[in-house]
This record gives sequence, C-alpha cells and structure tokens, in this order.
Amino acid sequence: SSRARRGLDFKQLFEIKKLKDREGNESDHREDLVEQLGEDRIEAITVAIMTGGTYTLRKEDDPLGPDHVYEFNFSKLNGGPDDLVLGLAAVEKVFRMVPDPQATKDDKIIVDSKIDDILASCWNQYKDYCSQMTPHPDSKRTEYRYYGGIKEDEQYDDLTMMLIRRK
Repeated sequence: SSRARRGLDFKQLFEIKKLKDREGNESDHREDLVEQLGEDRIEAITVAIMTGGTYTLRKEDDPLGPDHVYEFNFSKLNGGPDDLVLGLAAVEKVFRMVPDPQATKDDKIIVDSKIDDILASCWNQYKDYCSQMTPHPDSKRTEYRYYGGIKEDEQYDDLTMMLIRRK
C-alpha cells in the first residue's frame, strides 16, 4: 500500500527529475513523492497483533508534523488469523487517511464495518479521526460505514490477503 507524502499545507509533495529523450534533449518531469507501507512495517504490525502488543505508526512527511504518531493497542484481539488480516487492513486504512483541515462534511471515506470495529477497539486516536462515523445510507449495506470530514489517498495497489486454515 502507498500514500502520498504531503507538506504542512496538505498538498502532495513532488520532485522534479531531468529526463533525456533519445535525441539527448532534456526535459523536466514531475514525480509525486509516495511512501510505501513496506515489509518492515507489515512485519512489526503482524508481531504486535499476534502478541497482543502495541504498534506506533509514523508517516513520512506527515502534514500534522514530524512528531505525529498513530498508536494501536492490539491487546483486545485474540491474535488469530482473522484478527491478523483485519488488523493489518485497519492499520493500512489509517496509513492512507488524510485528516485535511479543509475537509468538509461532504468529504467522506468508506470503510468496511469489520475494519471499523477493529479501529474502534484498537486505535487509540479513533475518536479524534472517526467521530463523524455514519452507517451506509442504504440500510441493507450494513457491511460498510462512512467516516465524514476526512479524506484518504487512493488505493492503487491490490491489497488482497489470502488466509489458509489448516486442519
């Protein structure tokens, strides 16, 4: 999973790279800066979930400041395979969230209800970021909820997790 690196103004950061074409002509190319969740974080999150421990997420170029952290306490989970999958997906959701102060009530993100349940029980700052949670407008779609007044980066990669149970 990836997220946009942002400045203190919440705008995506980028760098200008010089590229040469086949004829040797140089041109400027704007490349957006992104951060990957990455294997090291996934491993640390996995250990925290499986042991009922804690995990502190830090985002590179966090617009809320370099010292801002997102804290998770997985002690309420049983550490089973379902908790592992849902816990990883929950941290990934927070990784992509953008708490832009310019967000309005019309800015909302959709979240799976199981992920929301994990966040509500394990994410220490849940009330700070998800206080405008509402059910899906279609009462038959109970598997989804909305967080209002917040934005998120797009999920461009396929976050598919396969769970194998052995007998």
